[in-house]
Amino acid sequence: MHDIKNKNGHRLNINNDSLERAWNSDDVRQVRSKMMHSEDIPACVKCVEQETRGYNSMRDTRDMEKNFAITKEDGSVEIMPTSMELHFGNLCNLKCKMCGQQYSNQIGKELLEIGKTDKDFLEWIYKESGNVNIWTNNLSVEYKWFRNKKNKNKLFEYVSRNIIDLIVIGGEPTVILEF
Repeated sequence: MHDIKNKNGHRLNINNDSLERAWNSDDVRQVRSKMMHSEDIPACVKCVEQETRGYNSMRDTRDMEKNFAITKEDGSVEIMPTSMELHFGNLCNLKCKMCGQQYSNQIGKELLEIGKTDKDFLEWIYKESGNVNIWTNNLSVEYKWFRNKKNKNKLFEYVSRNIIDLIVIGGEPTVILEF
């Protein structure tokens, strides 16, 4: 997975980078420009595979042409988004079969438990599984960004002022008191 970096070469982070700065960072502008010119982007492989099989993807259903129209040739966009998908970490009280560890910390715990008696399985999970956390490969990780009061307040203030269409997913947001 491609890390999006700021001008100092560090991974974008809500502690150091404003949403406005991130929205038009060099890396994000480059991705937009490549999308407009139909160039391959490693992070888009899932959508491309879906489209190759004849199915719609997020690229098809999320106003691609409208977004291209407001994007400058260098990939920058002056208008900030008015819709957002907000991920409330991966804290969850369930282990649904269609889910993955990035959305349920219980999945990672279950895989680790199985791995105690089946090392080959655990090795395969770390190497091949799409349900392994794609950012850290840490099956026991729990995302709790919302517990950092400064980050939570910064994001919630932005949402309350700018976002019209908000989709909240988790984990399971209803088991997260901050939600």
